[in-house]
Amino acid sequence: GDGRVAVILGTSGTVIAWSKLKAGAGGIAWNRHVLPTGYAATGTILSAGRALRWIRRAAFGRDFTFPEVIEAAAASDPEPAPLVFLPSLVGERSPVPDPLATGAFVGLRPHHGRGHLARAVLDGVALQIGEILTLMRGAGVPVKSLRITSGGAASDLWRQTIASAAGVPARRVAGDEGPARGAAMLAAAMVGGHGDLDDLVDGWVAPEAPDEPVPAEQERLDDLLGRLRAVRNALRGVKTREP
Repeated sequence: GDGRVAVILGTSGTVIAWSKLKAGAGGIAWNRHVLPTGYAATGTILSAGRALRWIRRAAFGRDFTFPEVIEAAAASDPEPAPLVFLPSLVGERSPVPDPLATGAFVGLRPHHGRGHLARAVLDGVALQIGEILTLMRGAGVPVKSLRITSGGAASDLWRQTIASAAGVPARRVAGDEGPARGAAMLAAAMVGGHGDLDDLVDGWVAPEAPDEPVPAEQERLDDLLGRLRAVRNALRGVKTREP
């Protein structure tokens, strides 16, 4: 509640926010929340960490660690020739549901290297998280800050990019076991003796200092978002066979 939105940045990218009311919004699923009232508005990008693993295997090789891939992405300059990555490697659920959607790079130039490709992957996922948040706002869901967890949250660059794409501060929640920790907190609340959920959140969840949106990055990503949407629309009529 209070406009705090959870982002689980694992194999998929799942965005979950509390909403007082259930509303109709394409690309958003509505389920009962664990709190006594309200709903869990949920949007899911099917390939977040999956896209990062894919670009490591395809462009770097398994000898490279994920921090090294992120380092190459950070060292690349995305400004001279914007590179769009559509992260729909296994279809897409949010922001635009399409089980037949495919991934794509658009805007490739001779100077682009694997670092640029990795940076485009981070950007593409961040932009679609931003689109999910826009859908939620349009449905009346309060969005004031993000709490990012799971493996992808360890990347400073990715968190910063997501904060700029979303236009709100983003905090990493320490530990990579976000969903499992949430389940343990619910179990502790049910058996009693550990306080209510608010007490458990205060004791078990330790958000780090916030990553604030960067105005220059917001401007770059806003331009890139228009390109990403154009690519998505152009590819709707282009379907490939299942592997």
